[in-house]
Amino acid sequence: MKYTIASILLTLPLLFSCAGGQVTVGTGSGMAGVSARAGVTIQFGLHGDYLYNTNSKAYSNNKRGLSAFRDADYLAAKQIFQSTLDTYPNNSDATFYLGLTMIYLDEREQGFDLLASYEDSYSNRIKQEVLWWADYCRKKPEMTAEKIHHTMTRNRAQAYRETERFYYERRRDFWR
Repeated sequence: MKYTIASILLTLPLLFSCAGGQVTVGTGSGMAGVSARAGVTIQFGLHGDYLYNTNSKAYSNNKRGLSAFRDADYLAAKQIFQSTLDTYPNNSDATFYLGLTMIYLDEREQGFDLLASYEDSYSNRIKQEVLWWADYCRKKPEMTAEKIHHTMTRNRAQAYRETERFYYERRRDFWR
């Protein structure tokens, strides 16, 4: 029995990827990621930071930006995320992290304005969580940039996990 389960677990990702999906498992740069959904790869960072792996140029640019952001090189991060938005104006990762970067650079109102324009093509739930928490944090001038970052990324990641759980349960119920 345990060999059957192991072989199924090893075979399913292969079948899924052959059917047009994408399977990714990886670690590195403080990130660890796993995905088996068509078109979406997520790498969660230690603080709940994550990037969608959709367009390879936008993703690689955002990855560089997130690295600069984590290294507290906020000026470089701002330039990188802005360059992504110049090319891909609706990129949710660049919008999210540029907004947070601006908050770290004491451009608080501009950062919150950018977060208020956040769009997420993957999930309306994630969009609503980002918008709600950005509005909440904006009303708390005593919140530090670090606390805002932690609050925003924690809730964005939680909304992502709940969205994934919803899709998983829907697929599971379909096959019952």
